[in-house]
Amino acid sequence: MAFTDSTTENGAMRVVPGTHLVDLPHVDTYAEHNMLSRGQEVAVDLDGRDWVELTLGAGEASLHHVGIVHGSEPNRSDGRRVG
Repeated sequence: MAFTDSTTENGAMRVVPGTHLVDLPHVDTYAEHNMLSRGQEVAVDLDGRDWVELTLGAGEASLHHVGIVHGSEPNRSDGRRVG
């Protein structure tokens, strides 16, 4: 659920279609700028894959399968992205 607009500039969530159909290995990175508790990331190279950006207006929502590869780029705007 987006409480503020979710845009390209502020790091809207992105997904890689079809990745929910395969079991991909994960790794805990503990990366400083990863907001997940253990910095979890998919341990496969996703370069060249077609990501789909899920831009939303405030008050809109998106639903996705728990197993689909998803993430976002950093917020490069002056505003907040709250969801």
